[in-house]
Amino acid sequence: MNFINYLSQRWPDIVPLVVQHAQVVVIAVGIATVIGLAVGVAIEGHSTASRLALAVTGTMLTIPSFALFGLLIPPLGLGNAPTITALTLCAIFPILRNTLTGLESVPPKIEDAARGMGLDYCRRLLNFRLPLAWPVLLTDIRSPPS
Repeated sequence: MNFINYLSQRWPDIVPLVVQHAQVVVIAVGIATVIGLAVGVAIEGHSTASRLALAVTGTMLTIPSFALFGLLIPPLGLGNAPTITALTLCAIFPILRNTLTGLESVPPKIEDAARGMGLDYCRRLLNFRLPLAWPVLLTDIRSPPS
C-alpha cells in the first residue's frame, strides 16, 4: 500500500523523470548505432582492424559503469553529457560486434550475384548486405545498455 501511496503522491515528479530517462537512452543508442554501423562497415573484411576495434570496445565494457561516470564527470561535468557518453560507450561494443557478425553472415553467393549484376560496393552494401544482416544487427540495438 505504501508504494501505491508513494506513486500517487509523486506522480507529477516521476513522469518527467521517466520521459527524460527515455530521451537519454534513445539519444545514446542512436549515437552508438551510427558509430557502430559506420565503424563496422568500414572495417568489415579487415581482420586486424576488426580484432583491434572489438578489443578496444570490449575493453570499455570491463570498466564498471559507475566508475565510467566518475571518469567522465571531471571533463564533462554533471548532467546529460556524461550520461549519454557513458551509455554510448557501453552500447557501441554489442552493436559493432553484431554489425561485423551480420555482414559476415551474408552468403558469398549473394555477394557474387550482386557483383555480377555490376553493382559497386556501396550499392551491394545498401541493397543486399545490410538488409540481409539486419536481423543480426537489430539484436543489440533493440536491447538498450543497462
